[in-house]
Amino acid sequence: MPHVVTMIEDTTDYAFRNAKASLEIEGQTLPTGSEELILKNLRGELSEEEFLQRALEIALSV
Repeated sequence: MPHVVTMIEDTTDYAFRNAKASLEIEGQTLPTGSEELILKNLRGELSEEEFLQRALEIALSV
């Protein structure tokens, strides 16, 4: 089972890196703190409510 978890994490990280690169190609960047927040959400480490609250805090601080 650990192999499956590793594969899911690799796929998640790969997808995130691609999305981030697409933003950068367009001249956009992620706000400070949002990268780790997004990765935690993708890994299931945060509830949807907690993710949205923290995302709102980041958005309001920009």
